[in-house]
Amino acid sequence: MRVMRPLKMLAGALLMSTALTAPAKADPVSGLVALISSGLNAVGATVATQAIVGQAIVGVAGSALGQAAIVAGLSYAANSLLANKPSAPPPQALQSNFTTDQKKRYYASGELRLGGIVTFAEAKDGRLYKQIAHADAEVTEDIQMYLDNIPVTFHDGGNGVETDEFYESDEDPYFYLFSRHGTVDQAAQEKLTSVFSEWTERHVGAGVSDTLLRVRQMSNKHRARYYVFRGVLGLGEPDITRAAMYGRYYDPRNDSTRGGDGDERPDQPSTWGPSKGNIALLIAQHRMDPERFAMSPDDINWANIAEQADICDETVVDRYGDSIKRYRGSVIIDKSEESNIEAENRLMAACDAIRFEDEDGRFGIYVGKYVEPDVVLTDADVFEIESNENDDGETDYTHYYGIYTEPAFAYKESSTAQWVSDDWKQGQPIKTKDVTLHVLLDHNTGVRAVKATARRQSAKRSLAVTAGLRARRLRSRRFVRLSLGDANLSGVYEVASLAPGEDGLTQHLTLISTDASNWTLLPGEEGDRPNLNITVQNNGGSIDNIDPADMQIVSQTIEGAGVRFVADFPVPSRPDYIVQIQYREKGDTIWDEFAMKTEDGAGRSGGVAIGTTYQIRWRVTTITGSSSGWSDIVEIKASGDSTAPAEGVLGTLTVINSTVQVPWRNANDRRVSAALIYRSATNDFSSATDLYGPIYSSPNQQLQQQDNPGSGTWYYWVVMQSATGVASDPDGPGSVSIA
Repeated sequence: MRVMRPLKMLAGALLMSTALTAPAKADPVSGLVALISSGLNAVGATVATQAIVGQAIVGVAGSALGQAAIVAGLSYAANSLLANKPSAPPPQALQSNFTTDQKKRYYASGELRLGGIVTFAEAKDGRLYKQIAHADAEVTEDIQMYLDNIPVTFHDGGNGVETDEFYESDEDPYFYLFSRHGTVDQAAQEKLTSVFSEWTERHVGAGVSDTLLRVRQMSNKHRARYYVFRGVLGLGEPDITRAAMYGRYYDPRNDSTRGGDGDERPDQPSTWGPSKGNIALLIAQHRMDPERFAMSPDDINWANIAEQADICDETVVDRYGDSIKRYRGSVIIDKSEESNIEAENRLMAACDAIRFEDEDGRFGIYVGKYVEPDVVLTDADVFEIESNENDDGETDYTHYYGIYTEPAFAYKESSTAQWVSDDWKQGQPIKTKDVTLHVLLDHNTGVRAVKATARRQSAKRSLAVTAGLRARRLRSRRFVRLSLGDANLSGVYEVASLAPGEDGLTQHLTLISTDASNWTLLPGEEGDRPNLNITVQNNGGSIDNIDPADMQIVSQTIEGAGVRFVADFPVPSRPDYIVQIQYREKGDTIWDEFAMKTEDGAGRSGGVAIGTTYQIRWRVTTITGSSSGWSDIVEIKASGDSTAPAEGVLGTLTVINSTVQVPWRNANDRRVSAALIYRSATNDFSSATDLYGPIYSSPNQQLQQQDNPGSGTWYYWVVMQSATGVASDPDGPGSVSIA
């Protein structure tokens, strides 16, 4: 629908000689909707939209500041909804150790779990050394260290790892971790310079946070147990990852020279505070980064950034009653692969932000929150309107999911609950779409960001407006109210774009209908977060373990195979939960594993000995490495079939060159699992000694052993043993004399 209005005599003579310039495309609103639906990336969108609305809707064109009169408009999230591929890898892609000929460099800020690049690897004097560089960022607070997705604890508060998977309780730790924070004035890693002459004091790694893994020499027995991982070196060593608060950023609210209170200064990085994940500050920091946009602090509207940072820090209460920040996140940027605008767009999408330039050409943003418009355009201001109605009840997608980073899942990507389009009705076809929001760290925030962008994509009305000078105030506004004689067109709109007319008197606007509920969640909209039973803790996150009352473990007799423990427990509520059960004979230090079928709520041990007490423990883990922690140890005495097998038959003993040949035949009894040979210097079985332990064999099998007891007269017996550890009466004795 197009509405033409007479142009008022704003500047008569000039107007008489100047043609009013219409939008650059005949159907600008349709073009805009096509752009939203196309899923163009930010760079493509910058070029394409110039033909639609005269200036870029998203992105920055021409210079770091941009040549557009306003570089505002749709959040990048509106486009990322429909992009086929995310512009950056998922968080878990950077949670491994890797090598590369061209050393990559990563910018990091906020709460992250990172692996990194191997910067040193060597073995010396039986010890293995592997150092990982996490990022070009200072670690301001450590949260949790991981070895191969297993959160670790340290021995006596030192550097030695005492987590069960890497530690023998009666030994000094085998695995040691030495971390550096990545300050600009840090010294070289002393654990390397003191051992390797090639690693000198010049290897400081200024500004790079890193971690050194040192594995001490161990016996072959323990080496076979501990070198079982898939480390990048191919030696069976574990990968290293480090969850921490990375980076620092400037906060104008802490700068007394810019209306705040404190000593921070934008041109003095040493004064900046730790990054806490405020997304408005992350965006501003990215603009100032000398290796990114390299903007001068004077080219950023810090009053605006402070205002938006306050909004990001506002408290939102989720459906579980937990208080969270409105917009908190983290970012990791591959400096060699991801463009400035792509990285910024990821941050913008996470808080549903738009960017703009103020009257002085300074950069600013508005994060996603409804603000009552302070600019109202009336019939007197509007000269032409073209309306695109989208009221047919149909949208491209019906069900949306946000893909965000969940700290309780060991900082892996996770899906939010679905947000369902307002237009979808029960029984209609379902078309789903994932929205990549890896920057975000909270389920509630992810759903809010998805809702805002999804509702914008399916907005009922879009307008192309030519307006007078009053519209210039919208250069630095996100919302505008139209108060027109046509009630159908009146209401609140988002400013998608603004471009000046060639006459210098008019402004060309693209507006999208909106309302306050776009940035809040109504009752029932948040849905269940996938980590309902998970709590974020400093040990890397834990999940609920199985209650002892629900873990049933009993002995089971297996005919011909002995006794084992079998476990029965409730099937976990999530398919990515894995139950692990371990057992050991009381007094032993080495744990053995149950064979598990978590999906059936079942597990079983290997063979155990009747009458022997065993210690058993269990935990719940996820495929991403999170763990509930071990249960308390329970003790169970193995029981089973106590029927003794039939007696075996001891054969005729012979001596060849002082070596006794001891033949026998096992009893023809299905209970027979092994034979035992006893010897004594007297004809008294109670004084005899078991020579070899169980000789596992089959019923009715003919066998022979050799013995060198030395000179004297010797008595021998053979005993059958069942798989449950029950012994038969002895057969014998047979005797020999050796001179």
